[in-house]
Amino acid sequence: MKNTEKKLRWVSAVLCIALFMSLPIVSHRVSDSSVMLTGSVRREILGIYGEIRSADGTVLMEQDGSTNYDVIFADLVGCKGGKVAQTLFYQYAAELTPRIDRFGSRRAAKRGNIMTTTLMSPSEHRAVIDAFHGNEGAVYAYNYVTGEVLLALSVRKDGNGPETESKVLTELHINGSTMKVLTTLLAAEQDRAALDSFTYDCVGRHGDQYRSGEAVFCSQGPHGANIGIVDMLGKSCNRAFANMAATDLDMAEAKQDLEKWGIGCGGVSKSVALGELKRSGSYTNIRSSSDGHTLSAFCGQGDNQISLIDLAQIAGAIANNGKAAEPYLVQSIVNDNDPEKPKVLQEAKVKLKTYASRKAAHTTYDYWKLATDTYYRGLNRNLVPEITAAKTGTAELEQPFYRQNSFLLGILEDSNVAFVVKVENFDQHGYHAADVANVLAELIAYR
Repeated sequence: MKNTEKKLRWVSAVLCIALFMSLPIVSHRVSDSSVMLTGSVRREILGIYGEIRSADGTVLMEQDGSTNYDVIFADLVGCKGGKVAQTLFYQYAAELTPRIDRFGSRRAAKRGNIMTTTLMSPSEHRAVIDAFHGNEGAVYAYNYVTGEVLLALSVRKDGNGPETESKVLTELHINGSTMKVLTTLLAAEQDRAALDSFTYDCVGRHGDQYRSGEAVFCSQGPHGANIGIVDMLGKSCNRAFANMAATDLDMAEAKQDLEKWGIGCGGVSKSVALGELKRSGSYTNIRSSSDGHTLSAFCGQGDNQISLIDLAQIAGAIANNGKAAEPYLVQSIVNDNDPEKPKVLQEAKVKLKTYASRKAAHTTYDYWKLATDTYYRGLNRNLVPEITAAKTGTAELEQPFYRQNSFLLGILEDSNVAFVVKVENFDQHGYHAADVANVLAELIAYR
């Protein structure tokens, strides 16, 4: 009996020692799994669970990855089996899907966490899409005080399929004359007095020839003699802005400011983080004050490739004393398995970025609003009163030469919103970005 008890004690001791020695190994494996099972690895092994909502609580994506809104949100929010690279659903896989259990099981919980985005509701998105009247393009709108992205919308005739990329995140654009608002801010920052007194004679239809580059023409000119900054903005005078850039802008300082704003000046795009997502960064190619390509860039043509996100953020800074909030799409991620005590896993914070001095921003904004009231209230474009400041832009495409994109950059001051609308393949008798902007402005103002 005693021998049997001794044997049992010995076996128990061996088992305890073996179990104790195995704990670090198990613990190490679980730890490694917890760290490594993120992103694509987590998707392959666990699958993704988690709900994504718009700002008003509408479920954009169910727990199993299904959605009723593929044609609106597929290229941004994502969908089960859709494009992996650039969607909230896949990039936030680890945050949406609960962690594996402590014993190393590779099965995820059947209910994931809840992501609430800053996006407007599907019905509001649909109203903007309908405002395109069958045209294709893109819309971006965000709150420049809080950073909340309201719209980052691709508009396609057949909707956004599972393999389409976001026109806002991944595409860059020749932004046309919307660039002239940024050029005005550069000039105001360098020499406000020179900007106040600057005038130009845009007479005759000849172009101004510059060394090592093509001549700068006014396709809709001539605009008249002795025009100042308000007329330059309202009439969108290429020759006047090219002359101002050549004579009144220090190019080295202008390049520093553009780089500070996030617009690279070396002719190469760099990816920029937007939360977990990566977006394409803006760039231009600034050479010298006597180069035609450089001066065309300050008019919105040349070598410009601008992100709608950057364009709206700089416009927001002009309206907000020189500062604008950095944009974000994810308001919060919450685990609400305990309804009485939901656990907040992630929450957005406002981050302000300084673009210009208060004086330069005020000067630019005052001129911009005056040009809007003078030229866009029934004369060139009949903009709704909710749009405080706006600048149209027409960007020519390479082939064929008559195909163009129509832009409108605008501010809704009462809503603290900056927005950009792009209508693709526009012609002068077609549907204009301003028509979409009017619908968007009223939607946002009366939410």
